[in-house]
This record gives sequence, structure tokens and C-alpha cells, in this order.
Amino acid sequence: MLRLAACIEAPDSGRVCFAGRDVTAISPRERARLLRSAIALVTSDCWEPVPGETVLEHVATSLGSEGVSLREAKRRALETLDAVGVSAVGAAESTVSLSADERARLMLARALVRDPKLLIIDEPGPMPRLSERDRFCALIREAARARGVAVLVASEDMSALQGMGILMRLSRGDLCSSEPPSKVVRLPSREVSASGSS
Repeated sequence: MLRLAACIEAPDSGRVCFAGRDVTAISPRERARLLRSAIALVTSDCWEPVPGETVLEHVATSLGSEGVSLREAKRRALETLDAVGVSAVGAAESTVSLSADERARLMLARALVRDPKLLIIDEPGPMPRLSERDRFCALIREAARARGVAVLVASEDMSALQGMGILMRLSRGDLCSSEPPSKVVRLPSREVSASGSS
């Protein structure tokens, strides 16, 4: 579902609209451009530390495809890192030596530095301590409010979603909204074979 929302994949049927535009009707190249310019996806598998690369460089390089000068990219990266609680000293650290909390902040900064309109996060803050995870989730909400960014978060841990505007639950093909009155949208059921494929 998140890959559909991020325009990485096209649906088998139906439409996916973003900012009033049917993104299923545009070319893969245009969808990729949309993902770079207006939508940011943060998942645990987007963490790819490069030996010798600093935190600052990791965030700044995400602006490379936008034609931004290296100096401007580093300025914007430092500003964004500061907004997510990473100091100038932390920006000089190597990406390979980061804790789970530091990695999460780095990935958030890398997504926010491009000023997206929509931030999509899969399982925010997989951290060893609950207090760190709660602080990180609060940081997501604060950063989104400050920048006017819409946030779509998917998590199996309901406590990670506290403070979000609308909570929805997917269960056995049903989409359930937590807002009263609760609405249930029936999604088409998919037959699942014994092997688990659908």
C-alpha cells in the first residue's frame, strides 16, 4: 500500500491520485520525478551507509538530482539535520557508526531536506528503548507541522501512532477509520492460495 501511495508501483486496477492528479495515468519517468520532488518514502531498507561518508554528506547527496550546488545542498542538509536534533558535530560523524536513534533521525532528515509535500514512513523508529521511539514519533509530528507536510505512517504498534490526526486500520481486506462515526470501506477480497501468494 505504501509503495502505491509513493508512486513506486502502479495498482492492478483503480486509480491513485496525488494533489488532484491521477498518477496512474502518467509515465514511470514522471512518477519517479514526483517521488523525488513531492513525495518522500522512509523505510528501514532505505538505510545504506557508505564507508567514509558523513551524516552531512548522506543527507546532502539526496539533493544531487535536483541541480542544487554542493554548497547549497550542504547548507540545506545542516539546517534539516538541526531541525531533527542532529548537531553540527553529529553531522560530521560517519554513517556507519550510528545508533538506531541516530539512523532514524538521519533517514528523516534525508527525506525532509527535499521539502516533500507528503512524507510516507513505514514502521517509525525501530529502536531498543520505548522512550527513544516516542521521542522520534513526536519529532516526526513536529517536523511535519513546522514544514506543512502531510504524513502517512504505517505501523503495527498503535502506540507509535499516538497524536496522528486520523488513524485507520487494515484488517482482512477492510479499511476501518477510527474517526467517529467509524466508517468501513469494503475492499475487494483476494483469494489466497495455500502457498500464501495472492
